[in-house]
Amino acid sequence: MTVCAFQDYFVFKLGGMDLSKSLNYHIERYNPETNVWGQYSLPETIDVNFGLLPLAGSVQVNSNFILIFGGKDQKKYDSD
Repeated sequence: MTVCAFQDYFVFKLGGMDLSKSLNYHIERYNPETNVWGQYSLPETIDVNFGLLPLAGSVQVNSNFILIFGGKDQKKYDSD
């Protein structure tokens, strides 16, 4: 999972693992004005087999894009 501030307003939570230790392919966006989290699916341009890996990092690179980098493969992820 990675979290990124966006446009000095929204907070995005990207990927990670769910409670069953499966990769989470959702994007969540927090709107501080309404105090509400919205959930979105990955865009079709992203291969879900790639996914959003646990322990990834992210940064807003310009006014429209967030760069997601790094992470750890689920098959090699050990939570013990």
